Formats: sequence, C-alpha cells, structure tokens
Amino acid sequence: MKVNQRNYLRRIGLRGKYQIMFSILWGLVFFCFLLPNVLCSDVRADDSGKRTGIPHIDVDDPIYKNYPKRFDGMGYIDVIEPDRILIDDTPYQLASSVAFHTPKQRHAPAKWFQKDQYVGFLQDSKGAVKDVYLLKIK
Repeated sequence: MKVNQRNYLRRIGLRGKYQIMFSILWGLVFFCFLLPNVLCSDVRADDSGKRTGIPHIDVDDPIYKNYPKRFDGMGYIDVIEPDRILIDDTPYQLASSVAFHTPKQRHAPAKWFQKDQYVGFLQDSKGAVKDVYLLKIK
C-alpha cells in the first residue's frame, strides 16, 4: 500500500485546516533543527585535512593590510599572561612562538596588548593561540 503524507494524515484523523497546520509544523521542524546544522557546518581542517571542529569567523575584507581574512575567534581581552590569554571569559593557551600584531606593526610586543582591547586570533592544530591581531580598543 502506498503511504504518503495526505493518506497518513487522514488515517490518523487530521483533516482540513489540521492537515495544513500539521504540514506547517513539520516545515518549521525542518527549518529550525535540520537546516541550520547543514548551513553552519563550517569547521576548520588542519594541515592533514582532518576536521578539527573549530569554526572560523570570516571577514570579507580585512580591516587592515596584512591582517587575515579569517579568524579562529574574536573577542575582548580579559587577562593576558605569558602562557595564556583570557578572551571573553574563555581561556586559551598561548603557543610558545605566539606573535602579536597591530595595524601599524607586524610583530608588536605583547605588553602593548591590554584588558578591554578587541582582538582576533588564529590557533594552531593543537588549539593554542599562535597569532593575536589588535582590532579595536574599547
């Protein structure tokens, strides 16, 4: 026996406006739960081509020359220490060769970066922050 949505709805007793409401409900379920997972599945691949699960944040046109078009994260600095940085209440380990960049200086001293500055950062394959870019001072 061929089963389609209309026959199923009639079999369970839904007719007329209830059929329409049931169809709209299924459309909302698809739109709200399934579609965002398909559209927002941009995860980074490391150098070996494996998916790391770290989403990228794209910037169409870099704000400053020599800045990347894509950051692994962005936010305000809460605390900066020699081996870690706290950005928007999330701790990140700093790579041993971390580089700090400002719009005017490609390799700036770490002491130029302070609390409440808005930064973008790139991570290495282990998740450690390897580059920090100054975007805005609060």
